[in-house]
Amino acid sequence: MRTMSRLGTLLRRLHQDERGVAMVEYMEILVLVTLGAAVAMAPLGALLMRYYDNVEFLTGLPFP
Repeated sequence: MRTMSRLGTLLRRLHQDERGVAMVEYMEILVLVTLGAAVAMAPLGALLMRYYDNVEFLTGLPFP
């Protein structure tokens, strides 16, 4: 029974503690921005690969 009392006290104390809330919010924002950038980079990467292939082809052409 004493363990349940300690557990209840611990849970009550943790529920009232707000020290890490700002850090969690900043991490959530960081994750959302990172995921958004990754999603935006996928089409951009394909476009850059096409551009690179064209430049590679043009530099391989013999000049008269």
